[in-house]
Amino acid sequence: MLQIVCLGLLALDVWWLGNVVGPKAGIELHLRTLRTLIRAPLRYYTAVDNSVTTGYFSQDMSILDSELNNSFGNTIRTALVVVGQAAVIAVASPYLLIGYPVLLAVFYCVQKVYLRTSTQLRHLVLENKTPL
Repeated sequence: MLQIVCLGLLALDVWWLGNVVGPKAGIELHLRTLRTLIRAPLRYYTAVDNSVTTGYFSQDMSILDSELNNSFGNTIRTALVVVGQAAVIAVASPYLLIGYPVLLAVFYCVQKVYLRTSTQLRHLVLENKTPL
């Protein structure tokens, strides 16, 4: 019975992300990106080629449309699993709670490095895909 409830909640989650959250988030992020691009100063348009701007915008929008729902859903589900497993471990062995702050600090440091690296890699990929 528990497995059936979990599968039902997973189906509800997939439906909700695909039909409610995804379209709203996609529209909002499209509008924000377009608004930012339209409000850019003239200096930006004179310094950057139109093909670069168009390439960045189209790549970002296609990635946003194709990966936003899956990534958001995976993040939520993984966070719930991590919190549940941490609670089970804490109940089973309370002495392991001492190590949780250390683990959180290590994860925070790894995340900072990963975000910087992935941002630089994303810029390199976008530059590589722009037409000459």
